[in-house]
Amino acid sequence: GTAITEHKFLIPQFGFIGQRSSEQPGEVQPPKAGRSQAYFSDYDGEPPSIEEIQIGRSTVQAQFSRQGRITVINTGPAERGFHVCLSCGHTEPTIERGASKSTAPAPHDRPGTGRECSGLLSLRHLGHHYLTDVVELDLMMQMTHTQARSTLYALLAATPALGIPPEDVDGVLGPIRTNGRQPLVIFDTVPGGAGHVTCIRDNLNRLLTAAHQIAQGCQCALSTSCYGCLRTYRNQQFHDQLSRGEAASALAGLVAQGA
Repeated sequence: GTAITEHKFLIPQFGFIGQRSSEQPGEVQPPKAGRSQAYFSDYDGEPPSIEEIQIGRSTVQAQFSRQGRITVINTGPAERGFHVCLSCGHTEPTIERGASKSTAPAPHDRPGTGRECSGLLSLRHLGHHYLTDVVELDLMMQMTHTQARSTLYALLAATPALGIPPEDVDGVLGPIRTNGRQPLVIFDTVPGGAGHVTCIRDNLNRLLTAAHQIAQGCQCALSTSCYGCLRTYRNQQFHDQLSRGEAASALAGLVAQGA
C-alpha cells in the first residue's frame, strides 16, 4: 500500500496579505501554489437516515444531507506543504522534499509591516471547510479500492445525462464500513448546495445507466482510462488507479437488474 503521512493544516479564516510586486496586473499569470484535494469530513448534526432505492430487483442505499461537511486541503507544490510562522503568519511554499516539521529560526518579513521576524517556520497544509448537499451511496456490493474509485468517477462523468455540469459536482470515497463496503460520496461543489445532489438521488437509475455506457463504450484499454471516459484534470492524481473495465463490471449488474 501507499504510505500516508499526516500533517496539520491551518484555516486562513482572515484571508491573506499578498506579496508586493512591481508587475502590473494581467501581465503574468500567477503560478499555482499547490494542489487542492477535497475530503468528506462528516455531517453537521445527526447523520441522515438511510434510504433504500430500488434499481430493478436490486437495492441501493443512500444517505442524503443538506449539511455535509467538506474539507478542502491545499498540500502545496509537489505536495510538500507550506512553511508557516506561527508567530506572525508569514507563509512560503516548502521547496525541499522531506523538510522537517520545524526549522531553525529563519529571518523573514512580518506581513503587513515589513519588519523582520525570526519566529520558527512550521510545516503545515492550508485548508477550509464548507457545508453543502451530499449523497452517500452504498451500491451494496464488495468492491476493491480501484473498482470503487473507478465507479465513482464513472458516475461523475455521467452527470451531464441529468443536465448537471461536471464541474458543479465532485466526489470522494467514504470510509470503509464494518461490512467491508466502501460508500461513494457525491457532493455539490457550491457551498450551501445547488440542488444537483438531490437530482442525482432522484434519478439514480438514469445516472447508473449513463455511467455504465461511458465505462463500457470507450475505446481505451479496459484496464486503464482516458479523458473520454473517467479521467479529468481534477482527478489527475488518481489517473493511474482508474480502470473503466472495473467500473463497467461493477455497474453491469445494477444496469442488468434495472433493465
